[in-house]
Amino acid sequence: DLAKYLNGKDESGNDVSSMITSSGVFTPTKTGTYTIKATAYSIKGKAALYAQKKVTVTNPMKSVKQTKTNEIEVTYYGDASDVYNASDYTLAGKTSGTVAVSEVAYSSDGKTAALTLSSNLTDSDTYTLTNASVAKTFTASCGKPAAFSILTESVTVSKPSAISYAVYDTNGIDVTNIYPGSVTYTTALNNAIDESTQKLTITTVGVSASVTGTYKETNLDITLIASKTITCVGATKSTDTN
Repeated sequence: DLAKYLNGKDESGNDVSSMITSSGVFTPTKTGTYTIKATAYSIKGKAALYAQKKVTVTNPMKSVKQTKTNEIEVTYYGDASDVYNASDYTLAGKTSGTVAVSEVAYSSDGKTAALTLSSNLTDSDTYTLTNASVAKTFTASCGKPAAFSILTESVTVSKPSAISYAVYDTNGIDVTNIYPGSVTYTTALNNAIDESTQKLTITTVGVSASVTGTYKETNLDITLIASKTITCVGATKSTDTN
């Protein structure tokens, strides 16, 4: 058991020896600077020699991918939510120049960051994202709409609700931002769709409506159709009611 010969402290002086495995591997859970100390004992069991080393732990990017025309997703090896913010990223296109990162939203475990960009990416341009001296490259995709999806899954009882949707290019990138088009909805549930607002209203909790949406991008002569079952739920707070 090598762990009994090793101990560690973080930069605040807190003991982190529990992060050292029996095989002597240091497994920190946070970034920072740590001091690892090794002790050699005499045959009588007394401490004879000491050696220590400072170790700086970083949390580099693991991967980068585009999700929307103005959004990319960064994956980290550990929780980065308290380490990096928007100003810690630099994104540059090979031909289109620098694009600023305006907002960062982390997943619950802090290992995934959604970066909202100040402008849309340029189709087929090669981009390099740099963070903490690590650079990752990807090719942007902002193609014509090829798939259409209704995103709304539930509506609040008796509340006229807008139905959200997204359109995707052939690479699965959400291109709704640049090709919003127009969408009309139909359902067999009587009077559930307001033709003027295209909002859905269901008056009984538990009732579901099978909704069909037709997306049209007239400038590109594109028509796409999607269906979704949307369920009526009870209000959870006062703002959910009319």
